[in-house]
Amino acid sequence: MTHGRITRTLGTAALTAGILFGTLPTAPVASADQVRDGQWANSYFGLDRVWSVSKGDGVTVAVIDTGVDASHPDLTGSLLPGYDPGGQRRETKPTSEHGTGMASLIAGHGHGDGEGVVGLAPGAKILPIFHGDGGSMPKGIKWAVDHGAKVINISEVTDTAEQDSFTEAVAYALQHKVLIVAGAGNDGGPVLPPADVPGVLAVPRQTLWQGSFLAGPAA
Repeated sequence: MTHGRITRTLGTAALTAGILFGTLPTAPVASADQVRDGQWANSYFGLDRVWSVSKGDGVTVAVIDTGVDASHPDLTGSLLPGYDPGGQRRETKPTSEHGTGMASLIAGHGHGDGEGVVGLAPGAKILPIFHGDGGSMPKGIKWAVDHGAKVINISEVTDTAEQDSFTEAVAYALQHKVLIVAGAGNDGGPVLPPADVPGVLAVPRQTLWQGSFLAGPAA
């Protein structure tokens, strides 16, 4: 039996890392205010408008990704105990910055006096889950459902996958009224798993929706 494997994270990773960690090669060293000014998604949606509905309080969001850095100052206190299907605790020992970036876009709360990254749902809690390979991702979906997630964010695609396993996992989530939102890709090509599984909300450009969707009612 051949498991699918994670082939790439979606194209927002570089942008996210640049905003969070000042790594964009063409950008000057950012001050705290410039970090928030650079979060164009917040300006696009309008934080006041989104927050007038909800800040995500009471919502648990599972982020199936490369792991989330629990020590990041803009996520302190926002992470719940997570899961690594390989048992190596990579859910909080990131293998790249992508997962931390995605979590920050969703639930970043900043630090200090208006410093750092603030997400569109800063009241939400993050359930970090290491992505594993294409075959173990469905296990992560089921684990997230069983541990209180109301929304599952997957900002990655696989080149191959066991379709039956994904279909079963998505059906399990829907049965428990858990929404899965997955990236369809950034290059306009075919929609790849898990975004192509019936019942998954496929989004072509992750940065546009990250957190803004989650700031809505939790019901």
